[in-house]
This record gives sequence, C-alpha cells and structure tokens, in this order.
Amino acid sequence: MFNITNIRINGLSEPVGLDGSSFVLSWEVVSDRMDVYLKTVKVFIHDYLSGQVVWENYSTHCDFSMQCSCPLLTERNKYNLVLYISDSYDATARSSIVFTTGLFDGRASFGDAKWLCFREDDAVEKGAVYHKEGKNRSFPEDGGDAAYLFVKDINCGRNVVFAQLNICALGYYELAVNGRKLGDRVLDPAFTVYDRRALYASYDITDLLGKAGSRNRIAVLLGNGFYNSSVPDVWGFHNARWRRRPKFILLADVVYANGRRETFVSDSGFRMHESFIKFQNVRSGELHDMRCHNYGLGYMEPAEDWQNACELEDFSVPRITIQTVPPIKKLDRISPVSVSGNEEECVVRFPENITGWARLQMKGEAGRRVSVSFAERCRAEWPMSISPDVSLDGFVDGPFQVFDVILSGGIDTCEPRFSYNGFQYVIIKGLGYLPEASDITGVSVATDLKPAGDFECSEELFNSIHRLAIRTFRNNFHSIPTDCPQREKNGWTCDGWLASEYGILNFDMQNAYKKWLTDMCDDQYPSGNTSPIVPNCDWAVSEGSLFDVQWSGAMLVIANRLLSYYEDEEVIRKFYPNLERYISYASSFLNSYLFSEGVRPLGDWLDVPPEGTEENASHCNNTDGLFMNNVFFYRLLMLMTEFCGLTGNDQTEYIRLAENVREAINSKYLRRDGRYFDDSMTSLAMAVCFDLPPREMRETVEKALVEDIERHARHLNTGITGTRYLFDALSKIGRDDLAVAILKQTDYPSYGYMVKNNATTLWEDWKGAASLSHPMLGSVDAWLYKHIGGLDYNRGKLTVRIPPRSLGITRAAAKYHSVYGEIEVSWEYTENVLDVVLEIPVGIETEYNVLGEKHTLFSGSHAFEHPLDQNQ
Repeated sequence: MFNITNIRINGLSEPVGLDGSSFVLSWEVVSDRMDVYLKTVKVFIHDYLSGQVVWENYSTHCDFSMQCSCPLLTERNKYNLVLYISDSYDATARSSIVFTTGLFDGRASFGDAKWLCFREDDAVEKGAVYHKEGKNRSFPEDGGDAAYLFVKDINCGRNVVFAQLNICALGYYELAVNGRKLGDRVLDPAFTVYDRRALYASYDITDLLGKAGSRNRIAVLLGNGFYNSSVPDVWGFHNARWRRRPKFILLADVVYANGRRETFVSDSGFRMHESFIKFQNVRSGELHDMRCHNYGLGYMEPAEDWQNACELEDFSVPRITIQTVPPIKKLDRISPVSVSGNEEECVVRFPENITGWARLQMKGEAGRRVSVSFAERCRAEWPMSISPDVSLDGFVDGPFQVFDVILSGGIDTCEPRFSYNGFQYVIIKGLGYLPEASDITGVSVATDLKPAGDFECSEELFNSIHRLAIRTFRNNFHSIPTDCPQREKNGWTCDGWLASEYGILNFDMQNAYKKWLTDMCDDQYPSGNTSPIVPNCDWAVSEGSLFDVQWSGAMLVIANRLLSYYEDEEVIRKFYPNLERYISYASSFLNSYLFSEGVRPLGDWLDVPPEGTEENASHCNNTDGLFMNNVFFYRLLMLMTEFCGLTGNDQTEYIRLAENVREAINSKYLRRDGRYFDDSMTSLAMAVCFDLPPREMRETVEKALVEDIERHARHLNTGITGTRYLFDALSKIGRDDLAVAILKQTDYPSYGYMVKNNATTLWEDWKGAASLSHPMLGSVDAWLYKHIGGLDYNRGKLTVRIPPRSLGITRAAAKYHSVYGEIEVSWEYTENVLDVVLEIPVGIETEYNVLGEKHTLFSGSHAFEHPLDQNQ
C-alpha cells in the first residue's frame, strides 16, 4: 500500500483565491513498507473548465514539497492539479486537488471597482486623551459607530459554470448572496498593519446564483474592527495612524459555458442603509436595536430609496494580498451550568473560561433595553482564595465587554457580530424576568486552527495543565496571538513567541505564524526598530531607544519556529533583510558588547515577588532586566548565524559578535559561585539552555541552579521567560526528576495552584491577581510533549526519549502531525516490561533512546517490548 495524503498548496488543503502564479506544493505519503523514500514526482495542472493542461513538471530530485512556477495560470480562474509519485519500491500513487486563483496584482486586479464607505469623507476625529477618571460607561447614540448595510442587485445570464467573488475590507465585514451568508467566517478579515497591508478573500458563489434573468443580491455588512477603534484606550488605538472609517472593495466574476465572462464591481450602484447594529467597538461591545432587525444580511426587500454608497476616489493601501491565516469561526457552543439572580439582574455561569460571546433568546416589550456584560469572575462564585474584585476594564475609557439590546417586542435571538469577549460569567440586567438556561448559549469564537497533536499521561495533574494550555492558546488566537481576550486583545510579541512551540505541537500554525511574521515585518520601521505589540499603533515605540529584545526581537524566534517545524526555508530568505535590519538596530545600543542604556527592559515579566511583596508591586523582582536583554540578544545572534548560513550570507560577523557578547556577559555578571545574581532561578536556567558559561564553569552553574530550586522547596521562582527555560534546563542537565517535582506542586506558586483553584485557563500571574486567560505560561506544555511524551521533533529529525521509571510516571502518549505525516509515541511501564509503540512517517529518521541505549529507526510502525531489571 502506497498512498498520497494531505496535498496542500501554500499550506492550504482547500486553496481558494491564490494571489500569484507561483506557489509551494506539498504532500505526505503513507506506506506499509519500511524505510521508503520517494523516487519520482510528476505534476500536471489542468484548466478546470476546458481540461487543457497548462503546466507540468517531472522531478527525480524530490522531497515532500515542490516550488511550482506556472506562468500560464491566469487570475480569477479554476484549476485541477494532479500529482503522481513513485517510491523506492516502484509503487505509484495518484492524487489531486482543485484550487482557484484570485487577484495577482492587488488593487490593480480590482480594475474599475471602487472603495465604498458610508461617508464621502472616511476621515475620523481621533481622540487625543485617555482619562482614567469620569469614564462614560454608556454607548454613544449619535450613530457614528453604527454598522452599515450595503446591497447591490445583479442579473446573470444562462449556463453559469463558475462564479467567484473577491472582497477586501478594512474593518470587519459579513457577506451574503441572495440572503445567504457566504461561508462561516466571523470577525473577518484578519487584523493587519492596516496602512501597509489589507487582505482579501475569494468565494465560489456558483451555486448561490439564481436562475437566468433573476435578481441576485449581494449584501455587505460593514463593521469597525481594529481599523476604526473609536473608544479611547491606554495603548492609543483611537489615535492609530491608519484609523479611518471602515470600507470595502469588491469584484465578482461570472463565467458562462461558452467562455464569456461578466464582471460586477463595487461602485455607487451599491445602496446603503444603517443596520440594526447602532454601535460596535471591538473592546467596548455593541448596541443592537432589534426593532430594526430587518436591516441585516437577509434583507431582500427593495432598496431603491436607500442612499447611494460613497465612492472613495483617493484612498489606497500599499498591498492587497490573499488571507491565508485560517479565518475566525464559531468553534463551539457551550451550555451554562447555572442561572441565578432575579428579574432585574442575573448571573449566568459557564463551565469554563471562553472567548467569544453569548447567544441569547429574549422577549419583552418593544423598546426595553437589556444590558449584557461579560466577566471572568463573579464575587458570589469565584474561590475566595483568589480575588473576585479584580477589574480588567481600566484600560478602556468607555463601556467594556458590554452587549446592549433594545428589544423588538417579539422573540429576539441576539448575539454580537463585530466584537468578542473573554468570560466565564454573563451578567444580564434589565430583562424583566429570570431567563432559562436554555435561552442562553456560550459561543466560543477563535481562529479555526486545526488540531495537530495531543498529549496524555498517567499523572492527571499534567493532563490538566495540558488541557488548560490548549484552551488558553486557542482562546487567545484571533488572527494574531493575543496576550488576553478581554483586557487588551493585543499581540504582545514576547507572550506570542513564548507560547509558539506548544501552540505548534497542538495546532497547525504554519500559515497563522507566517501571517504574524508578515505583520511584524510590515510593522518594522526603516531604522530596523520594531514594536512590542504587533500590529501596533506606534504605542511604546520611539526611535533612539530599544524595547526589551525579548519582545522586539520576536520576529527571529517566529522565523525559527517556521524553519524548525515546517522546514520553511523560503520564509527565512524572504524576510532575511528585515531580520538583519533589526539586529543592526539593536546592536547600535551595545556598549562594550552589552546593553547598558537606551533599552526599556521588562525582563522576567511577572516573576514571583520576594516574600512580603505584593504580586503586582514589581513586575521583575529577581533578575536584572538588562542582563536578560543581553542574554536573549546572544540567543538571537546565534539564530542569525544559522539564518546567514541558510541564505548563503557571511556568518563571520555574527559569530564574532555573539562570542563577544557572551564573553562580556560572563565577565560582568558571572560570579565564582556559579551564580549571576542572588536568588535568580531565571538567570541560571537561561545560562544553562544557551550554553552561556565557559566550559570550566558549567558544572558550577548547573549545581547553583539545583541548589536554588531546592532552596525554594522545589517551587517556581520565575516569570514568563524563566518558566519557559527552566524545565528545558533541568532536562539538559539530567534532572527531569526536579522538573516533575516542580510540576507536581499544588501550593503557590505553581501550575497546580491554578488547577486547585478551579482554573479552566492559564492565569497571567501565579496568584490569579489579573487576567485569567494568558497563554505564555503554557510554554511548559512543549516540555511535556518532549520529555514525558518522548516526542522531540525538529526539521525532519525525531528524537524519542522514554523517561525512566524513577520519575513515577507509568505511561504516556504523544502525537504530532508533522509536515511528513502523523508521528505517534506511546509507552507504558508494567511490572517487568516497558512497552513502546511508534509510528514514524515516510521521510523522518529517528533516534530512539531507551533504557540508556540509542538506536536509529526509519519510517514505519514499530513495537518494542523491553524487559526490566530491578534497577530500572
């Protein structure tokens, strides 16, 4: 048996609207033979409508991907790609994939289409001041932030064989044809650096068009999103350089059986009307007037008396490209576990902390205003060991996570459309009766990331940590990795890369991280300076200074993740100039090879405060922030050295600079007792992971790390960065036993403390004093995969290490869907035997480490039974 599986174009299994004639084709193969390799690859691309072959390629030098450059591909067309592969046993397999092309030349490809807005002037008055006092907690009623509905009727001829619609929006949009919403995307398009790049989407609308000569209505509901954030916030998105009124541009093609093509575009022929959404802001919330609920995507009544849409003649955006990051969708529907209170105010509790909104069925007299707010905590129900009084709304000068509804007088089914929330509790005020639990549904909303792996073991606490990490990661991915889904919704870059490895092990993140890396490079300043949150509105960025390199240097880490797990060398080549400019800018702040001034260090954010110090009194207590910048910059230089080699550039400068930085760090900070500071677990963990100490001092440094952990009674004393490196450092020095002991703790500070206090997502800090959904502390999940599950993968190489019985864990199973296919590792200790089962895809070579022995394995299914003696 030899089959081709999982064909992808540019990492997409359902490629729609490719924005160029060149792309990367990739695939996996499955074989029942051992040690298989690929012999030949043939590719044919057929025009889907005519059947004509427009491109073919034959290769005997093949791996599991191919760069395809097909000059005869045309935009806005449909194709069928057929792939033939033969293996080293001369078995042959065939598979195919259908794809469509979109717009090859961005704005130029939209032709005569116009950008449409609900005002002739899309400029907005930007708020200049953020006030912490005297907040206005009600929605403005001047209609300035209402969502507008745009409609246009078109007539098509007979025998339509293919119809495609391409739309680009700045702000959020929803799209319908003949009253039916296209697809299941929400909060679309993805958040980008709006003044540098906009994203378009392509839809196949062939089956939605009516009969020949009938009216076909295209409807667009347009919202603000992050493009037009009118409510002042502490980061200044209300003053964002890109901020203007939302807009869209649209192009639809209809192709007939005789080859004739008819094109329809966005222009003033679209009519517009204020919708039932009277206010919408992505952080504040929404106001829906259900008395106007007809003015939505399903509106099919005459619109001749509506106002003509406003064309924006002078507006432009530098780049328009296809959206390849998976769209945001409604992923789960969750029933509440309790509804308590009375007719004036009730509290709805859900079983877990989720991101999204609530869908509510309500009734009442016309004009009654109901206020629905979303919160992570409730005084009556949250464990009193964790503060129930934490307010997360202090960063927004206005309503925060609120959904107000004006009832129609009938039965209204309501849910937000252009905002989302982080919550476990919903508070309903002014309904006039106590609703039934069946009237309320929690809707989990996030980027539709496909699962890629899983982990399970005999230690239930570890399984709980794994589940919390997965839920937190997913809750915090909304086209970008966010720090939290309620208070900020910001793409903090250090938080993002800290969670990136465990995110990759659990989800297919290739296109998601390529998109975010593109955002980082779009956001980069000509000097090479970068932002701590991406996309950014220039908050906390000033030329002549350097933000903490753990944040500003994140682009190198994300590029390396794409290289390590997806073997994406092209992304390194494409963005190499950006990476080089950043390193050059950061290097300009070195003084005798160390950062000493001009740097804004955050350090080991939210580490454990010294005893007697409030949790939020100081954010980095134990490790000098400049030291951490120097150490992490050394790490970035080592990555840059690798990227140089990959791209054929001279590595000499970076090798020399890295070594000088390393020597300068040790010269200034390393003490004779093997410590860099008193009581700094983080500095020792990073030093071990990065091989920072000179060879003669490494054993002393490792001993100091162990002593520091024992002095803290095998508890964490680290923040977000130190925690990421601590567990890897312990494994590197052969002390997995200490790592396991730390993970088994259930008192403060520990992961078990979160679990014991009913956490369903990972907290921002060890005491639960702030946000209850922050993904960066989930970095330990990658360690669980590698050192408990035994699955350690990097660039086509798999290392399987079965942990010793002495750790007290009797079984584990881990799986990960690599670019070659599914990897599975399963092991179990019984009384006298260690059983191990492995699945290794074609193309991967494996180092198998078990009971002190090493073996080399190749692709196939493997099952081993290792007898144990009394000492094992």
